[in-house]
Amino acid sequence: MTNTGFEFTDSVVSKMATGYIGGGKKAPLINLGWNAPAGQMYSTINDLLKLSEFLNSMYLPYESANNILAPHLVKEMGLPMYLNYDGKSLFGSPWEMMFVDTYLVRTKAGNILGYSSQFSYVPELGLSIVALVNGNKILEGTIEAAYEAILPAFQSYEAANTAKIPSPPDRDAYIGNYSCLQAPNITANIYAKGDMLLVDLTVTDGRY
Repeated sequence: MTNTGFEFTDSVVSKMATGYIGGGKKAPLINLGWNAPAGQMYSTINDLLKLSEFLNSMYLPYESANNILAPHLVKEMGLPMYLNYDGKSLFGSPWEMMFVDTYLVRTKAGNILGYSSQFSYVPELGLSIVALVNGNKILEGTIEAAYEAILPAFQSYEAANTAKIPSPPDRDAYIGNYSCLQAPNITANIYAKGDMLLVDLTVTDGRY
């Protein structure tokens, strides 16, 4: 990532896109000083896609050539830590996450006077979308709409090329209600639906 950094040298400024604020006015470059890591990083679409390739490579079935971080650390970074009450958006460290259909999209957005950006990736698919705008704000829902348009093609490909998991020889043996001594307030109901076995979890007092 040779075109990414925090210092606005003359060489960097000469290659930057001009930022704009309301009324088509040019935005001044702002130096945040010691707070620069909170929102002053400049980059390019190519550099950010290199970052997404690195993050996605940790989920590949073969050994990655990337050795900056251990694979388990990169995977841990992509895990959610908190589910919001809407049941669709989540937070991790450092990502903000949302479900688009059945896929968990990891995102991070930022803006400073005259510039906005949003980085996102779905490592399970090796898919990334990055938006850079030389304006004050990316329209809300832009990234989500992009994934909603693209993901059906991936789903169709997966459905056509993923081997079906065979049912157990005697699936009826698994059907029933289950409970656990370590979590007596949780019960699991396993039932058949078509060729699948499904499970419903019931929490009696709302605690895990």
